[in-house]
Amino acid sequence: MSGRVRLVGIQVDNVNMDEAVSRCMVFLRVGGSHLVVTPNAEMLQACRTSRTLRAILAEADLVVPDGAGVVLASRLAGTPLKQRVAGIELADAVLALLAERGGSVFLVGAEPGVADAAASALATRHPGLRVAGVHHGYFAPEEDEAVAQAVAAQHPDLLLVGMGVPRQECWLSRWLPVTGATVGMAVGGAFDVWAGRTRRAPRWMRRTGLEWAYRLAAEPRRLRRMLAIPRFLWAALWEH
Repeated sequence: MSGRVRLVGIQVDNVNMDEAVSRCMVFLRVGGSHLVVTPNAEMLQACRTSRTLRAILAEADLVVPDGAGVVLASRLAGTPLKQRVAGIELADAVLALLAERGGSVFLVGAEPGVADAAASALATRHPGLRVAGVHHGYFAPEEDEAVAQAVAAQHPDLLLVGMGVPRQECWLSRWLPVTGATVGMAVGGAFDVWAGRTRRAPRWMRRTGLEWAYRLAAEPRRLRRMLAIPRFLWAALWEH
């Protein structure tokens, strides 16, 4: 069992990628219902003003540091996390192992058609993986239960939800037990990447913690959101 690092009042699991994957596989083996969240600096900053989001992260079974800003904050605070664990990479690694045992996944999120394309790409990348089903993320709150029941009807091992923060976390927190999936993981914009609609930063930028710069260059409108990062770093430093 890993330790945890406290940042702006949130406990983040101090795991590397291999350890995070191992934890997810343990969840899948023992059964039950397990929530995995992948917060970056923006999300942790949002937790400072959202009681709901804070409660969800506090109750999650695994909270991995998805973002160079989270790792940097831990180092500035004197309680360094081992490494960044990107949610899209964690999901992909779990899918690879799930495919080896003939496991199944259900995808919920993104625009109509995107989850289908993502699922097709994942099935090609991971032979043996069973795609239990897909559903777009453009549904109204009154349809939440129907979507959860649609997932439950397929009995997936893993449920990936990509609907943006905080909707994906709120939806999983409320409906994961109803879906019957053993592991529910929030994956943000991963479906768009798998479907080929967007591209990730080059590997060297990811390794050096500069993926944020690539994303900002590709989507300048993200600038206002990214202003949360320095506020988060200051808050994490002040806390300690």
